[in-house]
Amino acid sequence: MDLLLAARNRNKVNEFNHMLESLTLVIRTLDDFPKAPEVVEDAETFEANAVKKAVTLAKHTGLLTLADASGAPVSHRLNGKGQPPPPSCLREPDPRWRRFFPVCF
Repeated sequence: MDLLLAARNRNKVNEFNHMLESLTLVIRTLDDFPKAPEVVEDAETFEANAVKKAVTLAKHTGLLTLADASGAPVSHRLNGKGQPPPPSCLREPDPRWRRFFPVCF
């Protein structure tokens, strides 16, 4: 079975590959789909952004899709446009997520 990791970032892809290595899957990435649409992560939470990204890309590719949205705060802070991170990044986080979302903390 093919699984699309909704990412182009090699570090993120490597991390997901490591987490999923025990499963019998053919891992695909957005690099395999150069015409895949960019998904604007403008929802109020990481979860909503990840769902938006996964649904959009699953419809585009026809593949089961795994997405996260941890890049939203990074891009907002680094893009020079002065946009704030999503509200989910401003709340006190669950400490278990710190390794996945270090920019928020």
